[in-house]
Amino acid sequence: SICCLDGKLLLLDLHQQRVNDTFEKYFTGVKPVDLSSVLKNVPSEGKFKCRLVYDQTNVTYSFIAYSNPNIRSFNLVVDDRITYRYKSTDRESLNVLFSKRGAADDILIVKNGFITDAYFTNLAFYDGNQWFTPNQPLLKGVKRAHLIAQNILIEKEITPTDLACFEQVSFINAMLDLGEVTVGLDQL
Repeated sequence: SICCLDGKLLLLDLHQQRVNDTFEKYFTGVKPVDLSSVLKNVPSEGKFKCRLVYDQTNVTYSFIAYSNPNIRSFNLVVDDRITYRYKSTDRESLNVLFSKRGAADDILIVKNGFITDAYFTNLAFYDGNQWFTPNQPLLKGVKRAHLIAQNILIEKEITPTDLACFEQVSFINAMLDLGEVTVGLDQL
């Protein structure tokens, strides 16, 4: 997923690096897709999710009007075996965990005692002074990487008991900036 905002594809260099890494892992010896030459007819106004699907020979993409999700609550779910290092259309293991959310809007995934990610996002936790992100996410997202490079996020081990040290959690991904979708942690 790539954020298209008012005709501009955001963080395209980081998305290209993700594509390059995926090709190196799964399609060794095949030249990666060049996003800047493939993605055309970009909507000129509004916020759109560019959904890109590719393999070693085919590329498809679509632009879908985007509005932020309404996340007000979450449940912790534990899975010590889950992996999701590379973006994939196969999200079955994540879907299984999401189905365990109960009445909550989203999940925080705990692996080997540490918080990793939510269902569709990386996480950032605010302690009143600084933003922190789990240092072992399931997927190292492009927005997360960008915010770390800008020294806005600091990587840190975060356990479920550490949640009491934070004021809020922000759900971040290519479509969501830091602070756009947050849940207060004062009720924990």
